[in-house]
Amino acid sequence: MLLVLVPFASAASEDRASKLAEKKLWAYSEKIALALPGDGRDVSALAFPSDRSGMASENSEQHASATEIGPSLAAVNTVVVIAKNAQADSVSFELKGSCVPFKSLRSRYPSLLVLDYPRDESVLARHTFGALVGDSIIAYSFPAAQSGCMNHVEVSLAASITAKTVGSAGGSGSVGRKTTADGGGRHGNE
Repeated sequence: MLLVLVPFASAASEDRASKLAEKKLWAYSEKIALALPGDGRDVSALAFPSDRSGMASENSEQHASATEIGPSLAAVNTVVVIAKNAQADSVSFELKGSCVPFKSLRSRYPSLLVLDYPRDESVLARHTFGALVGDSIIAYSFPAAQSGCMNHVEVSLAASITAKTVGSAGGSGSVGRKTTADGGGRHGNE
């Protein structure tokens, strides 16, 4: 399978995130990645720094309305999934505010995994690229319809992402395909 990466163009109506906001986004998501798997309470405290009232319990999800990440950039609809053993399995959130373009993601992570790509023209279709940080993969998504501004982030253990993706793709697809800063690609075993 050959995947062609098309440069995303930011929507003209959206303001680009400042370098400081982008730096804080990378730090926020990487801090969560390095905490997984971790105690649900500790990971929840990282995900919701301004709301320490919610206590994580087994087999639950913690939700928050908004967490400011940086200037004009916030995490909304944040979900922390807590397993039976009180360990946090994953954290996901949507981005609201200024635009974080694909170019910024590529600058931060020159080698990305292609985790998902649009298979139709649904409003839910998105391009998803992963960065390995510690034992976790941070999956950054861009809507296919608007191609330009990151809108969703999910942090999960690498083993669980690979198992889900390979299982749903029947062993084929884009798992393990890395893209490099020059736009080239190679398979992880090459």
